[in-house]
Amino acid sequence: MPQVQEFSQRSPSGAAHLFHRPALASSMAAQLMSESFKSGLFLTGPRRTGKTTFVRGELAAALRDEHGAFVLYVDLWDDQKLDPGVAIYRAVGMALDAFDGWGVRLARRIGLKGFRLCGVEISLERINAGQVESLTTSLQNLTRVTGKRVVLLLDEAHRCQTTELGRVALHGLKAARDALLLTPGPGFRFLATGSHAHKLEHMVREKREPFLCARTRSLPVMGEDFLHWQSGLWEHGERPSLAVMGASFDRLFHRVEDFIEVCNSVRAIAAIDAGEAERMLVEQVDRWLANEKKVFAEKLIAAGPLATAFLYLKAERGSQFAPHFSGSHERVMQLLSLMGETAMQPDFSMQGVEATLARLEQLELLWHCRIYVIEDARHVDWLLEMELSTLFATDRRAVKAA
Repeated sequence: MPQVQEFSQRSPSGAAHLFHRPALASSMAAQLMSESFKSGLFLTGPRRTGKTTFVRGELAAALRDEHGAFVLYVDLWDDQKLDPGVAIYRAVGMALDAFDGWGVRLARRIGLKGFRLCGVEISLERINAGQVESLTTSLQNLTRVTGKRVVLLLDEAHRCQTTELGRVALHGLKAARDALLLTPGPGFRFLATGSHAHKLEHMVREKREPFLCARTRSLPVMGEDFLHWQSGLWEHGERPSLAVMGASFDRLFHRVEDFIEVCNSVRAIAAIDAGEAERMLVEQVDRWLANEKKVFAEKLIAAGPLATAFLYLKAERGSQFAPHFSGSHERVMQLLSLMGETAMQPDFSMQGVEATLARLEQLELLWHCRIYVIEDARHVDWLLEMELSTLFATDRRAVKAA
């Protein structure tokens, strides 16, 4: 089920283990509620850099506490088996269901009918047949029964592009936004997040996309104040300098959870001096990255030489990646030769290439929905610095031995 929340306090923030950015939350909430952002805001930030924690906690609470908004948070990453379109329709329905009792009585008084969605099976056929209430009507009803501006926070919104019902829901949200902008009342605001800038940029740059020309913003990475906070958690022995901590955080691609885990492993060792703490922190980062790169290499081996060559090609060419062009196939053959796969005769037919790319998607190395995106931005650098000649050497030796 989609996670739906209406926030009533500043954040899950009394928690000492969370780092807070109240100034950023207040600033972004004010932007989102302003006329300049009435078309919507698309917020990007790589995975594990604190985006979801910030949006779901501090931003949502700032919208509620400082602007009196009714905030719905829908996590499309939480249940990836659930169609994202269904998740959105259900989320709005669940929010309306929360007003059963006085809400239903109020609905009768102001003439609203059939505003519940949760008891109805949601499908593309039912939506097209008018058997499921439109998002426009539902969100209009929600603003009326709450008396507040409704703000929908849609986490990992790019997943809507992967299904037809997800795309229908996006168009429905756009229609609702337009209708609520033109009708008297509290109104509606929409914020979409995504873990990859290219995925979200596609949603606001392409003419066919419902949120064409909506504003985009990158979530700022944690800064020196975060490093000071993390340094203040040291209870035993000396702590590393902020310079060394900052360099370590940079090397971990500003992944907050990874950095905290590494710091915790060093903090657990009592009575060490600052120099030793710094040396251990650097070593722990080295080990962490080595393990991450090992996992990545294992995925490439599972994908096979041909799929790896196409992924490498994507890393090389970026937005110019054209997997079906003959020039791309020539480069793939060169890469296979570098891997020592000189005897391979790839199937470069449309179906053959699509099957190879599908393999990368299955392994969550590549994402495709109208555009191709390497799932983890770190993998671009790791691929381009990789020694291709040794990657599949062990497999070849095993085949020869057999």
